[in-house]
Amino acid sequence: MSYENPLLMNRTIVHGHCPVKVSDHANRILKQPRVINIDTGCLYKDKEGFGSLSAYECYEKELYFV
Repeated sequence: MSYENPLLMNRTIVHGHCPVKVSDHANRILKQPRVINIDTGCLYKDKEGFGSLSAYECYEKELYFV
């Protein structure tokens, strides 16, 4: 995902609403470190790889999953 709006240039965007498997987060952040999806589908507990609640700690740039 990318954002073309000039107001968002050189900013880090943290968003949700697009569930991603927990195991895919590291690769996605390495590919696009300025667009961070924290939606790990906590609603989808019955699907493999989903079901965690996630948080992003901005200062340390760490993702946490519960």
